[in-house]
Amino acid sequence: MNSPLTRTFASQSYVVPPLDFDGILSATDVNGACVDEGVEIAWDNVLDWNDGCTVSCTNRRFVIYRSAAKVRDEYNLTLSAWIDPTGANRTIYNYGVEACNHSNICTALGNTLPGVDYVSMAPPWAPPPPRPPTMTPARRRY
Repeated sequence: MNSPLTRTFASQSYVVPPLDFDGILSATDVNGACVDEGVEIAWDNVLDWNDGCTVSCTNRRFVIYRSAAKVRDEYNLTLSAWIDPTGANRTIYNYGVEACNHSNICTALGNTLPGVDYVSMAPPWAPPPPRPPTMTPARRRY
């Protein structure tokens, strides 16, 4: 049976989001300032989806936010990280992750962490200046 688990208090039922989800763990620049590859967002795994689903639980997902805007729904539950390649370079964003169960009940966004793709501003390449001519001493005649 694929029905959400509920908690009942004083004759009211509440659908409960996934339990034991700590949310985002890190937002790290991939390969440092040398390469423009984005920010890796890592999150905790869900121990209890709390949705009663046992088969074909295709609605379960992680929702990744960048500065309060949703940037990705990740349905591959074996992943615990995703790389955001679309943010502007050298811009700090606040990333967060929610977990949503099969009943589409999501955890609160909770904590966010700052992340930035530190791409260096290398000066444009210029050829080296020409070498001064080499002076050879003149031979003296005796």
